[in-house]
Amino acid sequence: MVVDNIEKYFRFSEIPDGIKEEAAQKVALSPYRQKYHIEAPTGYLNDPNGFAFFNGQYHLFFQWSPYRYAKENIWYQGWYHLVSDNLVDWQFLGPGIEPDSKFETHGAYSGSGLAMTDELLLFYTGNTRTASGKRIPYQIIAKMNESGEIIKRQLPEVIGNVAGYTDHFRDPKIWSTENGEFLAVIGSQRNNLTGAALVFHSKDTYDWQCLGEIETGHKELGYMWECPDYFELAGEGVLIISPQGLQQEEEQYQNIYQTGYFIGNLLTKNQLTLGQNLTFTELDLGFDFYAPQTTIASDGRRILIGWMGLPELEYPTEKFGYCGTLTIPRELSIDEGQLLQKPVREMKAKRGLYTTFSNQELALGQKVSEALELQFKISELTQENFSIDLCGNQDFSEYTRLYYDGKKAELWLDRSQSGTVVGENYGTKRLLKKNNRGELSLHIFIDISSIEIFIDGGTEVASSRIFPTSQQRFIRGYFDKNVSVKIDSWDIQHNN
Repeated sequence: MVVDNIEKYFRFSEIPDGIKEEAAQKVALSPYRQKYHIEAPTGYLNDPNGFAFFNGQYHLFFQWSPYRYAKENIWYQGWYHLVSDNLVDWQFLGPGIEPDSKFETHGAYSGSGLAMTDELLLFYTGNTRTASGKRIPYQIIAKMNESGEIIKRQLPEVIGNVAGYTDHFRDPKIWSTENGEFLAVIGSQRNNLTGAALVFHSKDTYDWQCLGEIETGHKELGYMWECPDYFELAGEGVLIISPQGLQQEEEQYQNIYQTGYFIGNLLTKNQLTLGQNLTFTELDLGFDFYAPQTTIASDGRRILIGWMGLPELEYPTEKFGYCGTLTIPRELSIDEGQLLQKPVREMKAKRGLYTTFSNQELALGQKVSEALELQFKISELTQENFSIDLCGNQDFSEYTRLYYDGKKAELWLDRSQSGTVVGENYGTKRLLKKNNRGELSLHIFIDISSIEIFIDGGTEVASSRIFPTSQQRFIRGYFDKNVSVKIDSWDIQHNN
């Protein structure tokens, strides 16, 4: 099955059962499968897509290449569909958006969801290539009814790229306006190979017109802005982007690609200036975070889920036939011009056995659950030091370390001894917080192969993949004698 001398993407039902069974058996051998984070059943998971509350449930999709690591070259890139009643327990439904039309022969790429009265509108990018390799993007709308049936419109809404911009044109995020019309922001690249975000308008989700770029005052922030997400929160306009091509600046922009946000004016059809010379702030300071998407919860909260991974990196799970995981959902708020992220309150329902450790007990090392929630309340920080070793083996020759340098007032994450190495070319340490004195709050979620750290009520967050051995289930802490510490721990209940 060949299109333009390149293998065509299959419908999932066309893939032989033998290949599916072989892939599932390979995944079952992995020691790294997560307990409560979302992973693909097989293959490659990346961007969260179509996140929306519709028909009494949360719907979430992720971009999915189920047989990327199969022996046979089965090229299929679509969306996988999940639903949840509570944002933390997810039911896996199987393929959602499939690359089954001539407008997506080379993959159904990322997009968003918008809940309407009786249907969930899904707006996404179809990727195609000509025989010469030229990319032609299509922006496509599908609708899912209350029975879960997804029907695509016969023709795309936007064909090709916009004049003045290259064919790197993808990942529409749609929202409705107060007057019942529709706007969408699409990640773009100018002809001079710099990143931008274009805004489109429609009165009825048909006949989309390009209004122009969102103005942020940044004309050379990377070479492509992927997965833009615009929303309004606390009377402010927030634009999240994943720009590719940023150069490292001291401790900033350490990963292969970054994700960050601007806060500014509200966008309208007639007002596309978010602001001038706005500050671009990294959204997550860990080793593995990209392409997040937000939605509005049933009670009005703004919720974010991200991909805990990065493009073009190799992860240890790949030899077991799969790769990628999503973060736990996060509640967003704004405080003094900063976007705060906290684990959704629904995560408290996952708490199991409770334990509290004293500073002295933690100094000796403690065996803990493989799926864990930890809270540290640390005070009296002046020039004292501390270190917390997570996911350690019994003699702590392997561990993931958080440490505080009292002289510099800096908190660091170090995964150089975490187990199987990943992304070493991009460093093994990350600065999580600086100029911190007095008190420090750490809220940490550990799964089999990931760690998420929320600092001081979500002012900073760090999401990272780690790949420890089965023996790395101990924690240890060292605190200078003047430091006051309160440590709470919960096992996390899971369905696996």
